[in-house]
Amino acid sequence: GALAAGRVTLTGAQVAWRKTTFAGGMMVDPAAHRWRLTGSLGQLELAELPRLWPMPALDPLLVSADIDLLGTPRGLEGRVARGRGAWREVQFDSLGGTWILIGHAQTIDARVRGAGASLSARGTIGARDIAGVARLTGLEAGRIPGSWWRGLGLDVTPAGRLETLDAQFTGPHARPTVKGTALVTDVSHAGMEFDHAALGF
Repeated sequence: GALAAGRVTLTGAQVAWRKTTFAGGMMVDPAAHRWRLTGSLGQLELAELPRLWPMPALDPLLVSADIDLLGTPRGLEGRVARGRGAWREVQFDSLGGTWILIGHAQTIDARVRGAGASLSARGTIGARDIAGVARLTGLEAGRIPGSWWRGLGLDVTPAGRLETLDAQFTGPHARPTVKGTALVTDVSHAGMEFDHAALGF
């Protein structure tokens, strides 16, 4: 590490916490009330992180990625690249995007690939409400875990492909209002078949 002009710089750090590892560097500037963490994060379980304020429990989400996290008097700003991990039995990769926390409001702009599909999402998560948009493309029904379908009341996984889904969501965290459109193709389930359909919800 090094100390210059009141700023502390640490490089080549190796840190372990529970099952999580971090390799990289950190800068602390006490006079400006700023700090920065840059490096490679491994096996972080987001649901185990301490909460900054009372909030609903997070879904289990295991992630490894390159990160750049900046703390200032205004709040926190983060950037993620080359992320990979697992969420609800689904493996994902190519996770990237930005995250900003100011007060109790989080702003997210992210993209990820998993189960053969691509998802992008951006929006704001407040202390009580959420508002944002999402787009999902290229999802094969057979790539979705069977437990997800059973949770929807379907014992047999349907065949088909979700070509595109565009959704907008607003309202309370627990029950936001969701509206959007979807295009599905080659659907087959319980004796029902069709080549393609455009849906609104």
